Amino acid sequence: MLKAYDDYKAGMGDQVVEWIKDQTRHRQGLETLTTHGSENRLNTAQSNAFKMSILGMLIAAGVAYWNTVVAVAIVVVAIGGPPVATIIARIIDRFKPHS
Repeated sequence: MLKAYDDYKAGMGDQVVEWIKDQTRHRQGLETLTTHGSENRLNTAQSNAFKMSILGMLIAAGVAYWNTVVAVAIVVVAIGGPPVATIIARIIDRFKPHS
């Protein structure tokens, strides 16, 4: 196939190979940028989750003075996040008296 390019114009086969190599380097560079961006977002999210869990535990420590059950719920939700909050809400709904 490259011979057809060389038949059309001398040296064009080598030029096409260089274009392909340039395009490959460009795509790999974009993939590297995307990967680094994703890693940075994940690291930031994990750091923020840790900070929120610490904040939740501090708030729960203050609330524990008045209501231990609520304090435990705050700690569990602060550390477990939305999935745990959903599970706790379903459990509370089961025990809530129906009117």
